[in-house]
Amino acid sequence: MLGLREYFSKGDEFQSVFTGVKEGLKEQLVAGLAGSARMLLMASLYHETKRPQLIITHNLYQAQKLYEDMCELVSQDEVYLYPVNELISSEIAIASPELRGQRMEALNYWMKNKNGIVIAPISGVRRYLPPKSIWEKSQISFAAVIVST
Repeated sequence: MLGLREYFSKGDEFQSVFTGVKEGLKEQLVAGLAGSARMLLMASLYHETKRPQLIITHNLYQAQKLYEDMCELVSQDEVYLYPVNELISSEIAIASPELRGQRMEALNYWMKNKNGIVIAPISGVRRYLPPKSIWEKSQISFAAVIVST
């Protein structure tokens, strides 16, 4: 029995978009999709192409919703959220270590050039980031050592 994503991927409309991506078209317009259908298209394109994707939303709330939806359609270890608040004042006031950790995880994913999906609000894309070479040099690895007595 075909899953919803596989069924969606068999449609002529999807195949047209997929063929355009595969052939290297720079731009394609997909209109008339909302909610789950939009997520289904992006998940299907990811499964068919196995290429990294960056999904940009208009705010952090939408990015979190899309992240949760995408985790249902794609393996959770292939989906990353780059959470950034729109207002610098709110980012400073409620800077959470968890959100900072999620941003670092997403940046490390991009640095390693792995397949997967990163979802970010537009404020995250506008944020100044160090060049890849500096980010790589700044990484510190820790290893757990278990000593038995």
